[in-house]
Amino acid sequence: MSSSPILSMPYILPGQAQKHVTHNQALEMLDALVQLRLSDTEVTAPPSEPFEGQVVAVAATATGPFAGKEGQLACFYGGGWIFLEPREGFLAWAEKEQAVQVFRGGMWQSLSATGSAGSFEGIGINATWDETSRLSVAAATTTLSHEGASHRLVVNKASADETASLLFQDAFSGRAEIGLAGSDDLSVKVSGDDGSWITAFTVESATGKTSFGTITAERIEGAAVQTSSEDTTPGRLMRADLGYCPGNLVGIVSQNEGMPTGAAMERGINQRGEYTRYADGSQICRISNFTLVQNAAFHLRQVWNFPAPFADQPTVFHTPDLASATGYAAAFSERTYWGAATSKAFATNAIIDQFKAHAAPDIPPGATLVTSCFAVGRWF
Repeated sequence: MSSSPILSMPYILPGQAQKHVTHNQALEMLDALVQLRLSDTEVTAPPSEPFEGQVVAVAATATGPFAGKEGQLACFYGGGWIFLEPREGFLAWAEKEQAVQVFRGGMWQSLSATGSAGSFEGIGINATWDETSRLSVAAATTTLSHEGASHRLVVNKASADETASLLFQDAFSGRAEIGLAGSDDLSVKVSGDDGSWITAFTVESATGKTSFGTITAERIEGAAVQTSSEDTTPGRLMRADLGYCPGNLVGIVSQNEGMPTGAAMERGINQRGEYTRYADGSQICRISNFTLVQNAAFHLRQVWNFPAPFADQPTVFHTPDLASATGYAAAFSERTYWGAATSKAFATNAIIDQFKAHAAPDIPPGATLVTSCFAVGRWF
């Protein structure tokens, strides 16, 4: 044999003269093929300005110096082109496509195109796939997103009596299933042991009618129904006269360990302003025509005692009415900062401060400014 069987690299023969020529030729072939990198996979003619070590794949429609070299690798070494035959299964980094490609069936193609339809037999991402689960992913989150518009996850089945569903498991033991389980009706099923399944509800595909598997006629009255407005027993049906309605949406809000027990919203007003409380724990306090008085050379300041206390320090801000400025309008027009709460001191009050740039004239003693204040936080 005068060359190697796989890469066809020339052997140095016994007694051969100028052995270095053969040796260097083999090194050039190795240099091109090991960690193969293709600058282009469909070249019909030599690049106008090739660089030393450049490798391209000659296309089937080659012309000029590449004519007759279709399907080969053209490698630029020593100011000229050498041609190598790629073998089935060769891998290369395709710079133009920025992807790993494989030589298969006489052409370079994406590594994923291992079959006639361009598909994998199975994919395991941080996991192992098998004949049943051909796509297996082990991760904290699996994200499926749109590609510029909508996105639909399709779960298809062969016939009406087969199953297309989402199965939720605990330690690979079934606990809930949503989908078309053995029919074309949508169902939700649950299980405590992966053996006994209970149908929670079913939606008929033909009519859209919904049926609940565990609700019977005797359970929609008596102990199954709410007995008072304070009755929050899990599973009971709410009576129209005891649930939230126009008559009790606004009232006194209250809670028990974070659970609302009063009205949905509470409103109040006093000399310190107005407040609105919500059953989820949110609270908003506000006051209009709140007057700030000159406190220092550059500040107008006043303590705002909230109309209702917060459970913790709220976010406080205010909006000054510049037209209400007394004794310093011209100077104040050059201010550089909006006022804000400089000290969210307690859950019951805040210091409201309006100040201006130090480059402006001092605010004269006795000057005032009217503002509107807001505080947002939680009452529990």
